Amino acid sequence: MIQKTLGAFLRTDMRYLIQGSFWLSLNKFISMGIALALSMLYAHYMSKDIYGSYRYILSMIGMFGVCAIPGMGTAVIRSMARGSFGAFRTASTTIFLFSFGISIACASTAFYFAYKDNDILAFSFFVASFLVPFSEGLGTWRTYFTATKTFHKGTFLSSGVQIIYGISMISMVGVLILFPLPGFLTTGLLVTTYLLAHAIPNILLTKRVLHAIPKDATHDAGMLPYGFRLSALEIPSTIATYLDSVILYVYLGPSALAIYSFALAPVEQLKSLFGTTATVSMPKLAEKTSTKESNEMLRKTLPRKLFRASIFTACIIALYILSAPLLFQILFPNYMEAVRYTQVFALSMVLFPLSVFGTALKAEGNIKKIYIFSIGEPLVQILAIITLVPLYGLWGAIAARVGGRLLNMTLQTYLYMKK
Repeated sequence: MIQKTLGAFLRTDMRYLIQGSFWLSLNKFISMGIALALSMLYAHYMSKDIYGSYRYILSMIGMFGVCAIPGMGTAVIRSMARGSFGAFRTASTTIFLFSFGISIACASTAFYFAYKDNDILAFSFFVASFLVPFSEGLGTWRTYFTATKTFHKGTFLSSGVQIIYGISMISMVGVLILFPLPGFLTTGLLVTTYLLAHAIPNILLTKRVLHAIPKDATHDAGMLPYGFRLSALEIPSTIATYLDSVILYVYLGPSALAIYSFALAPVEQLKSLFGTTATVSMPKLAEKTSTKESNEMLRKTLPRKLFRASIFTACIIALYILSAPLLFQILFPNYMEAVRYTQVFALSMVLFPLSVFGTALKAEGNIKKIYIFSIGEPLVQILAIITLVPLYGLWGAIAARVGGRLLNMTLQTYLYMKK
């Protein structure tokens, strides 16, 4: 009944969307449960300085992630959805080799902080330099299950990885609670556990997927150039994603970054959950944009569906804003000062369904328009962060995030609707 009602309201194939989104959403719910448990442990048993330093290190590694050509995953899904399964083998090797650029960046950062006598950051970045190629450069196996629409298998494996990560991190936090260590060892062990918990499953699952793809599978000669172009386009957005945390740490210190991280975390979990729709849509959109006739039909029907979906999303966001004070009081009582920030930040999600317009443009392969929304909005957000954070602190970072995300949704909508 609910499926039929939503299908009639959104005018879309809810059976496909729900089946695909169900498996991906199941994985997201497991991830959210693990993230919640870890956040509660961090909030209750870890100082804001240690947690803020830990988030800073992960933010820097995330920013260095541009070296691992992040746009290649979208190119792989697009090529495999059109029958070129050999694209996975080519892309996974290329991404892994490029990810050693992250190692070089981490090692350089470690030497810098060692020179500055900052043992906490120097030790953590030094350890990270050895592990990041395996944690950040071997995650392409997920694209195989998305491209082949075997969402249930992908969810099972992704959930297993998340459970391993959760158990590993919870165990390490428990050990650190029972046996307190100096700050540099505490942070270093947290970072090491985080990276190993992703690296080991990535190695095993990448080997499994490579065995499943015939060595003589069809290759797509245009996949690598397209992936490199998409990756270049993602550089500004990747920097914009993590720059606020880096600048907050520099200007206001680790405690302020800890508060900011807790303000963003619940909303980012909602974003990840909503994002399953865009992930599920990519193979379908790649099929529908493969011919002129089907693409023209898609352009007529997609806008109505997404505008209707935005109404549904707005209701969920309103519910979160109203319930945030109670949720933080119960779950994160040591971070009540983050409530007002998370309520305002939640407004950035109101138009989130419109991001599917960007997915559709990527499926079309419309490089010119992809360049515009992939570079324009992040550059504006980067300038806003650099300008507003030194002046207004946490509120400046929130304003830059909200404004940047709403601008991005609006820009993607305009570009898709424009002939």
